[in-house]
Amino acid sequence: MAWKTIKCPYCGYKKDITVNAEVKKFTSLCSCQKCHKQYWYVTEFGRVSVKKK
Repeated sequence: MAWKTIKCPYCGYKKDITVNAEVKKFTSLCSCQKCHKQYWYVTEFGRVSVKKK
C-alpha cells in the first residue's frame, strides 16, 4: 500500500488516498470535500489519474 495525493479537477483541493500497487485498473467515484463535485479517479499498478465526471 502506498499513499498518493489526488487533486480535484474542478477546484484543485488535494486529498490523500491509499493505492495498492498490485491492483490492475480500478475506477472509483470520489466526492470533493471542498466544492462537493464528484469526479473519477483511476488507479493502475500504483499510478493514479483523475478525470471529471
